[in-house]
Amino acid sequence: MAAYVTPETTVCLDVGANEVWAHSLLPVTGVHSQIGASNWAGMGGAMPALVGAGIARPDVPRLGVCGDGGLLMALGEYRTLLEAGGRCVLVVVNDSAFGIIERFQRDAFGVGYGTSLGPTDFASIAASFGGRGIRVETADELERALGQAFAATDVVLLDVRTVAGEPFLSRMLSPSLTG
Repeated sequence: MAAYVTPETTVCLDVGANEVWAHSLLPVTGVHSQIGASNWAGMGGAMPALVGAGIARPDVPRLGVCGDGGLLMALGEYRTLLEAGGRCVLVVVNDSAFGIIERFQRDAFGVGYGTSLGPTDFASIAASFGGRGIRVETADELERALGQAFAATDVVLLDVRTVAGEPFLSRMLSPSLTG
């Protein structure tokens, strides 16, 4: 994703593991270039942020990064996102779980509990709303899907399948998170 983010791209982040990765890996440097929900600690913030950014600055490309749990909390707003239109890529890190919570539970207790969300096909859901969704299961598919999505002039949802509870690479953790 970093290769597609320009200084004018507005990046909207949800809370969770996806936010940790995005903060560490995306070159967000422009004015009005990042909207995040971490200060509020409320899941589901990426979707309404994308809508607001599109209404406020309709000619500016947008990138949203959220987990499946966060997207499920604001899924009704997907229709509004389509109505706002414009160049927008929504990447859903879909691990069928509250992945960061599972990671913390595994680190502390050796096992995760109550974090499973079950499988959800967000690419199909996007299509059912009249939007465009692409399901991504491999790194090669991700490269192609990102190219297609960022070349588009409309809203594209990428349903990126991952594994819940995987450890974070130490280089991806901010000093504030590592103590």
